[in-house]
Amino acid sequence: MKNRGRYQSPINGAFETTASHTPGVNAWATEKYFKSKHYSSAIARLCSVTNSDNPPPVSSIDKTVNITPITLEGRHVVLSLLSMAHAEALVTAASDGELWNTTLTVIPDSKGIESYIEAALTGHALGKELPFVIINKSSNEVVGTTRFYEIRPNDHAAAIGYTWLAKSAQRTPINTEAKLLLLTHAFEAWRCVRVELITDVLNEQSRAAILRLGAKQEGILRKHLILHSGRSRDSVVFSIIDSEWPDVKANLAAKLRRHAG
Repeated sequence: MKNRGRYQSPINGAFETTASHTPGVNAWATEKYFKSKHYSSAIARLCSVTNSDNPPPVSSIDKTVNITPITLEGRHVVLSLLSMAHAEALVTAASDGELWNTTLTVIPDSKGIESYIEAALTGHALGKELPFVIINKSSNEVVGTTRFYEIRPNDHAAAIGYTWLAKSAQRTPINTEAKLLLLTHAFEAWRCVRVELITDVLNEQSRAAILRLGAKQEGILRKHLILHSGRSRDSVVFSIIDSEWPDVKANLAAKLRRHAG
């Protein structure tokens, strides 16, 4: 794998790069999006609510939280910027377990995948999200997706979510390492003081997994979202703050070492 501008990360030799060629990714796809009408319309919407004659002040954290395309890589996974070129691979991953049948989160099928990706890329264009595909390094296959969202530079905060994995990739080191890569980037590259993880109150599997990360449950947002089914979803809010990060990082690294052993 050829990489430019990479540097060694604290995650057992993992590295990240701002310009790279990663497995299963068509490099032209990202550039094509940023030249597309979708990106232009997203920027136009953003500009329509911004007073260009009186722009908001730029804080030091705005320079730290850089959401330009980046690749995060560990021993087991590569997190690469989501693009429309990943549509077919994501549908294949979701078909492993027919994940779109869940009522607890939104996992697209072949009919909804393009709008799902477009929404994520619009969020990226607006500076609110940084979406990834999850690539299993051992098989060189896309096995799911995850993203930063609700990125709030002035609050030094972001959320991690929209995470789903093919059934065969669940209960493997893939999710653990993906979370370690994302959290390391948030706390050590972006210098966040808070990372949030939010899930459906009914999603016991997700709630247990978030607690195993070392996150703290803060409360429940009642009738937080109205789902496509019409159900009013209560959401559970978890968080990890900067003072907790060293222990969380050590815990996740230990989990990965136990699996390797």
